[in-house]
Amino acid sequence: MTWPQGRLPFLPRHIEITRTQATTDTTPNRFVRFALERWRQVVTDIEQQLNEPGAEAVARRARREISSLLEKLDHWLNLELLKGIGSLALFPADDQVLHKRAGYREIFRAYLESEFAAMLSWARDESSYTAGQRDVAQLYEYWAFIQLASLIASIADLSFDLSSVLEVRSDGLSVGLRQGRQTILHGSVERFGRRLNIEFCFNRNFAAGHGSWTVAMRPDFSLIVAAIDEDRIDPDPVIIHFDAKYRIKAIQELFGQDELSSEAGSGLVRKEPKHADLIKMHAYRDAIQRSAGAYVIYPGDESPKSTPQYKEYRELLPGLGAFVLRPSVSGEVGGAALRVFINNLLDHVAKRFSRHERGRFWNEETFNRYGAGQESLFRHGPPHKDTTVLLGYVKSAEHWDWIQHTFAYNVRTQGRRGGMAENADLLYSQLVVLYGPSIDLVAIARIVSGPQRMSEVQMQAGGYPEPRGDYLCVQLSGLTREGPLKEVSAAEVKRLAMGVTKRVGQPVGMSWGELMEGLR
Repeated sequence: MTWPQGRLPFLPRHIEITRTQATTDTTPNRFVRFALERWRQVVTDIEQQLNEPGAEAVARRARREISSLLEKLDHWLNLELLKGIGSLALFPADDQVLHKRAGYREIFRAYLESEFAAMLSWARDESSYTAGQRDVAQLYEYWAFIQLASLIASIADLSFDLSSVLEVRSDGLSVGLRQGRQTILHGSVERFGRRLNIEFCFNRNFAAGHGSWTVAMRPDFSLIVAAIDEDRIDPDPVIIHFDAKYRIKAIQELFGQDELSSEAGSGLVRKEPKHADLIKMHAYRDAIQRSAGAYVIYPGDESPKSTPQYKEYRELLPGLGAFVLRPSVSGEVGGAALRVFINNLLDHVAKRFSRHERGRFWNEETFNRYGAGQESLFRHGPPHKDTTVLLGYVKSAEHWDWIQHTFAYNVRTQGRRGGMAENADLLYSQLVVLYGPSIDLVAIARIVSGPQRMSEVQMQAGGYPEPRGDYLCVQLSGLTREGPLKEVSAAEVKRLAMGVTKRVGQPVGMSWGELMEGLR
């Protein structure tokens, strides 16, 4: 509008003034009211169902609980905070207050859990639900499997495909686990530069003669871990079994009361578990091929004595034991000990130089478990002329003894005299020809792993003679002094190596054809 005789020619006709006023009508509060109203509707629907024929047996108690719950819900809905709160127009799935702020996040989680539980149904199973009786032990077995699957997935940072556990039905979701019906979850993880294939099985059947040495075995849960080296899956995986035991009041029911015996005059007291209490775990571990451990899962109280573990040797595997795992209001009890055990288990299987790994290798070599499929180094004659070969120097008899004991060969790391980088092509050769001029030794083996860095302390602990610094180690298989190089002397191989490098002991690479041509 104009301003006659004013300092300005025009003035605004209207001036808008914005004032900030506190309000409780926010999206998080709208969701809280929405959740309470939703729960009240669900409880009211349940009350209506109690009026249907056949519900008289439980109606009286149910109506008392419903009346008490409705009273609480009505009280909360009439609080001053929620008065005047508007309707929820859009589900706030990404609202950060509901995800992070105390109080709100608990209500948000409770709402999601209740809605999911309403969608989930347990299909009738006559073995579990007969004459109105629920088999709680079987339900505990299902719950323990899902909890263990979640633990393994979080530890290994992988996602199991649960499509085999949850089935989509016309009336919603259904739990697809059934006793006697095999369910397998798959995944993979990398530890210490080694890829591990993981299978977590429910009720896997190990048939007699095809998985079991004796009679058929069906553990509740089986964890199968197979190493992958250079895209070659280990044909001899490590298998761990778990058995869920619901009807256990105390750990003594698993391993028995301590038996005390003392020798007269010695003052020594010996405590041992009863033999009969360990029979079933021994049966799983000893009867099922490739099994390295068997453990009981039961809903007891968590304490150091509640999770006994028995090791056959000094390492984690082979072993037996028991773990507590039970549901509680806050989640599960006992998961911490299981988490540590499974994490250590994956580390143990990934390590190439453990005693357990070495024992499994020699067991395979000794008994030739896989028959014709596990061929010797020269079963069909010498290697192809293009096969890559590493000429490896053996400095002494003690070095050769270490190679035979560990089935490994070592080179110095980069930065040291004659050292190599971890990604050097030479360390990924197919064969290694070992030569020791001081002991007149020539041997040959396959290289079956990529290089693994070992510290001076680790090498010393593994028995390596006089280690100085870090080393790169490769695993060997089929180590032999026989074959095409049987008549070749170490001096001849040394001469060939020195023709490539002038430094004694320097690793040298060439093809099998070049090796044979140079030794003529």
